[in-house]
Amino acid sequence: MVDIVHRVGIGAPIARVYETLTTLDGTRGWWDSSATGNTTKGGVITFFKKVDMKVLETKPNELVKWKCTNGPEEWMNTEVIFHLVSKEDQTFVLFTHAGWAKAVEFIGRA
Repeated sequence: MVDIVHRVGIGAPIARVYETLTTLDGTRGWWDSSATGNTTKGGVITFFKKVDMKVLETKPNELVKWKCTNGPEEWMNTEVIFHLVSKEDQTFVLFTHAGWAKAVEFIGRA
């Protein structure tokens, strides 16, 4: 399996970053302005009218975890994980898109 991993520092309180990841208004602001669905655990969020992410887990100000249940073949059954860590004046998002069967153009050259 192959994973995409990023660490991003954001100059915002951890609660605000968590809210951005766990509400439709929030996800519409950073990924897809037409996102629809239910952002609570067990719900499904639809991005770009064709990618469904089931909300597997949320822990306030700590973790958000989704699983792709519909979308491009390469994305199927992959998991998107956001770990949140507050340090000094920043919130760090430790982002992982896990479980790719093989390296594809989303990841880099194989």
